[in-house]
Amino acid sequence: MFNRLYLASACALVLAGGALTGARADELSSAYELVLNNPTDAAKNLQYAKLAEQQGKPRLALAAYERILLNDPDNAEARVGLQRLRRILQPSSTQFKLEVGTAWESNPANVSSDAKSAPSIFANLAVRDDRSAGTFGWRTLGAIGLDLVNNHSDLSYQHISVATGPVFDLTPGLSVHTAVGVAAANLSNKLYYREANIGATFEGSFAGAYQSLRIRGGARSYGPYFTADSGYYAEARGRIAIPAVLTETDVISIAPWLKWSGIDGSVTDISQEEIQPGRYREWGAEIAYYIPVADDIIVGPNLTGWQRYYSEHLVDGDTRTDNHLEPGMSLVFKDTLMFQSDIKLDYTYRMNRSNDDTRDYHDNEARLTFIANF
Repeated sequence: MFNRLYLASACALVLAGGALTGARADELSSAYELVLNNPTDAAKNLQYAKLAEQQGKPRLALAAYERILLNDPDNAEARVGLQRLRRILQPSSTQFKLEVGTAWESNPANVSSDAKSAPSIFANLAVRDDRSAGTFGWRTLGAIGLDLVNNHSDLSYQHISVATGPVFDLTPGLSVHTAVGVAAANLSNKLYYREANIGATFEGSFAGAYQSLRIRGGARSYGPYFTADSGYYAEARGRIAIPAVLTETDVISIAPWLKWSGIDGSVTDISQEEIQPGRYREWGAEIAYYIPVADDIIVGPNLTGWQRYYSEHLVDGDTRTDNHLEPGMSLVFKDTLMFQSDIKLDYTYRMNRSNDDTRDYHDNEARLTFIANF
């Protein structure tokens, strides 16, 4: 008797489920018929898109949102829905960027006197992994690199870093990547520092211009072989890339930043490091202009400058202030050896002026880099 009741109940549930599924399918079909009768009706397309999403058919919903925006590009609800579904349907991808090259510097140690020039070789690998995690994405960024300076083993430098976290769409055309990360570096074949950091990167495109803002803070601890100790830092870095400024193919890039460091200890000026030890406040910017001069050749004059205010006091009682300027020129040969591989030539002149005479220096650097994206 019990088995008969169980079988009857199961059959009833199956029939009810089938009826419910059929009813939902009929509801979606009816909504689609209304769309066919008037394809430009935004309200009917929105109703159909919502039903399609509820029934787990995101591609049908995506097509409905695209129809709405074809006739009403400013429809906010459709733009949000389209961006949300693109994030859900976005396939996973992993991108690599490899940079290998050689450089020559007139003053690699950035000393104020008795500078000794030296060649170097370097290699850097950056990884970006993007995956879908439901209604948001998940992005992991990694980097590893080394710089070996001939006859300057004390300047040999290696680093590794990784940051990972979710990517959320805030508005159509604007997303934020929040991440936690760790990093470490060696200098002179000894542990230079270890750090943990947290940050958020906002990215978007407005009026045809790419824009980004990265806000990051971290705690860094230096190795026992260096005079720097440990402490915290914070920075904000922006970037805007504006196309078609003077010609149809040129781009101007402007990247300002603000920086604060509360890391105790003496300053070791390592050019590769965005954050250097010492207690200071800094503001600066990089401006670059890129213009193609041939089908596969891009020229890019650039200028970087920053001003840094230290809390340390000099012998005369003043606080140290540094003014730094870097004019430069880049020449890029696109797809030289293979697809998505470039050869880049860079020249940079660096000049640092400080009210601490021992921190004055100038440096010339020429760099040849092979870049491969895959």
